[in-house]
Amino acid sequence: MGGGVGSEPKALDSGTPTVPVIVSDADPQGPHPTQRAGRKPRIGRPTTKEGPIAFRPRPGTRAQLEKRAGEQSLSVVVAAAVDAYLGRKAREVDPKLRAALAAELAPIGDQLAAIATQESAIGNNLNQQARFLNTYRELPYSYGDELAALNNRHEEVLAELRAIRAALESLVTDR
Repeated sequence: MGGGVGSEPKALDSGTPTVPVIVSDADPQGPHPTQRAGRKPRIGRPTTKEGPIAFRPRPGTRAQLEKRAGEQSLSVVVAAAVDAYLGRKAREVDPKLRAALAAELAPIGDQLAAIATQESAIGNNLNQQARFLNTYRELPYSYGDELAALNNRHEEVLAELRAIRAALESLVTDR
């Protein structure tokens, strides 16, 4: 192509020391390019994830957990009802009571699922409004009305939750 200076291929300089490569008799493909003398081969990270840890607490530990749950405004009655609905094997809940409660708690579980959907929609609306405000840096005229409507819907959902909690407590205490 061109006969200019520097365009010709250069010969290898035999005076430069070469890096020795570890040759392993056990490796039929020869040495890996990343293995050099005096270095350990790289070890990749494991790709598998471990599953969650499950445990069965002793009766005394369970009582302590229930006490802590009671301190965080989750009554033992509600915890027992949830255990009964989910079919967890709790020594404190009679199997007959669990069967009776499961039939009565199914509609309440459906109500809770509907409430979770409503709260998700309310949260999505608030996120959309926040994104609009952060993007355009201006308040639309109807923003106050929309925010008041969202707050009203949220208060209605909280009232439903209070009614469900009262119904759960009356179900369990009547037994």
